[in-house]
Amino acid sequence: MKLKSFNQENLPTSSKSKPGIYINSKAGMFHISATAAEKLGLKDGDSIELHQDEENQRDWYLSKSKKGFALRNKKKDSEEFGLIFNNVSLAKLIFESLGYQEQTGRCLFGAEPTVIKSVAYWPVITANLFKSK
Repeated sequence: MKLKSFNQENLPTSSKSKPGIYINSKAGMFHISATAAEKLGLKDGDSIELHQDEENQRDWYLSKSKKGFALRNKKKDSEEFGLIFNNVSLAKLIFESLGYQEQTGRCLFGAEPTVIKSVAYWPVITANLFKSK
């Protein structure tokens, strides 16, 4: 008999426990996971912007902003499950820039932000969308 064992050491970890953002282009919903909110230092009432690199249009970044999209808590019963905001146009624009044909997808955030003029720009790892297909 030849057995193959599976355990926590040899199986990939779920991306649900990693800092990520779920995008639904039909509803225009952006859901920043609780893990991501903590890592990025975001809370209910903060505002954010998403930025596209004009030189490489598949690269997207997220930063805090005073004039951006206002975040609100996503709650289920009395528990908080991260932060959300809605914008259909932005969700569609992101997916179109990637050639992504689905209506929903989950991206991860990079390990560290790029800081320019004291603003932290967190990379949105869009390649993750294509891994889940």
